[in-house]
Amino acid sequence: MVKMCRDHQTLMLPHFEKIYTQVQTLSSDPEQLTQLERVTLSEALILINNGLHDWNRQSALIAEIMQPITEVWLSPHITEMIQSPESFIHNIGLDHPSTAQPNQEDVYNKNRAQIFNCISTSQAVVKRCCWPSDPQVAKACGFISGHLPSGAPIYKNPSTPHILPILPNLFTLARTLNAMWSPECRAKVCPEYTRSFNMTENERNTILGLLGNSTEIPANKPVVEKVQIFLTVIYETTCHLFSDCFQSLGYEFFTADGLSSQLLESIFTNLHHLPDYRLRHIIRVVTKSFVQSCPKECWQSVLVPVMTGLTSYMVPRLNHQWAIILQRAESSEATEEQSDEQETQEVVDDYLIRTVTKEFMELLGNLCWNNRTASGKKEEGGGGELDMETEEAMEQCDSGGGNSGRSEPSTISELGKIILQNERLCESIVTCIYAAMSWPDSGVCMKACRLSWLIVQELTTRPLIPEAVTHLYTSILKGLQVHGEHDTCRAELIYRAMNHYELLREKYPILTEVMLSLPHCTQPALQKFHEKVPASKPSERKKREAFKSFIQDFIGEPMSQKFKRKEVIRDLPAILKPMKPKINVMDSSVGPEDAGLVMLFASEADI
Repeated sequence: MVKMCRDHQTLMLPHFEKIYTQVQTLSSDPEQLTQLERVTLSEALILINNGLHDWNRQSALIAEIMQPITEVWLSPHITEMIQSPESFIHNIGLDHPSTAQPNQEDVYNKNRAQIFNCISTSQAVVKRCCWPSDPQVAKACGFISGHLPSGAPIYKNPSTPHILPILPNLFTLARTLNAMWSPECRAKVCPEYTRSFNMTENERNTILGLLGNSTEIPANKPVVEKVQIFLTVIYETTCHLFSDCFQSLGYEFFTADGLSSQLLESIFTNLHHLPDYRLRHIIRVVTKSFVQSCPKECWQSVLVPVMTGLTSYMVPRLNHQWAIILQRAESSEATEEQSDEQETQEVVDDYLIRTVTKEFMELLGNLCWNNRTASGKKEEGGGGELDMETEEAMEQCDSGGGNSGRSEPSTISELGKIILQNERLCESIVTCIYAAMSWPDSGVCMKACRLSWLIVQELTTRPLIPEAVTHLYTSILKGLQVHGEHDTCRAELIYRAMNHYELLREKYPILTEVMLSLPHCTQPALQKFHEKVPASKPSERKKREAFKSFIQDFIGEPMSQKFKRKEVIRDLPAILKPMKPKINVMDSSVGPEDAGLVMLFASEADI
């Protein structure tokens, strides 16, 4: 139904009243529809309603859908329930065994159902409601509330007046869901429900590449598993609701009073307690949409404070987690045999760390890459457009080698320049990008290499202390030690090392000292490189090969190749291969037995 209304809106629009009446009839009977079916039908109505191109009528339908949701969501009962993690744990039944009070379990089910109903319906409304794509139609139908200083129109979403009142409790719920993971709160959870905080079986099987996800009917699942699914779904839906608000509500949402502080105190708080399978939703769903949708006028007031808080936390966390992976790899040979469950958990943890790191690096790419803004729903409303060029550019970092056959931006984006003007945020981003070059993940290393060149070109426009320049350059050399066995990473790192050396050497002579500290790099050879390369202007390939000779002995090699002996066989006698006689099939002297098809295709052994 939703797909039909989305793809064939003009065909469904004449039947809107009939569909609306039927939906109302079905919704009036609680036994007719499940909660998910009600939300789906509401989405279908909103999609058809978008075709009316009438702000008042669209807003009226949203008001009708949201009215019962707002009453429940803003009620004292729900407000008190989500106010603190202790209250939330108690009201959804996590602080006592499921068999202790059988009659009370219905109350907990009702509480969980009310929260899910409010969040899922709100997310459906924000996701589906939109303004017309044609600026002239939007202007004539009341979807424009003003213009930005740049002259771009400010679009108003019909759902905004009905979503803004529920945001305070949404911020509270996000803060509570994060705070639940603190050791103090988890200690109050009944031991029976401890497993409900774990990753769901379907998610775990997906990571491990196992088939056969559970097809058991939800009603037949144990109570603990129901609560586990509820916590997972409510967290993911809350993240998607934030993401849809960023993308759909536009300029009016980003200019709300105190938005940056509310975000930092809700969805971006208590991150140090979250496991990676929860944190990845904040990075991939919430933050990426936030960066891509934030209007230019709100970069300084909203985006910079939020990103400063997030990166200040993420960089130490990633450094710590990759240190654990390296330590685990170094001690794996000395470790005794582990159980299958321990090995499986290591695989899952490793996958999640790599996934979170990759998505965080893509987020930094969205900050630094030049955006190609196209006309669209979000951009016209003062927000950002989902930048597909950035996504494609970052994906190219996983393939291709060196500097051949790739297109990449030559300058940092305007947003990137503003980001780097903030000293604290700049330090976190630069530290993360250059540290990522020595993390044992080739895809992350490639992304870091591409971003480092954009960053360093901007950094050279301001004074840098010699110690900072040394740290940046040695970080690339460390990456060569870690990734020297990978041809693609090795070529990219050598190229970036050469770029950094050429860019920074004259202004910071300390880089020459770093080069001379490498094995077999001498002062005369390096001086010859300084004099010959600018004068002869060789090709990039020759210049890279000349530079590679200085750092060749520093490039890491796998253990299997370190002591490899080259095989040399001297005085090997030549193998005499008998020549196949050539037969002229046109020669009359050749007998019929020698001129047949069998002889033409005979092997040498048969001759």
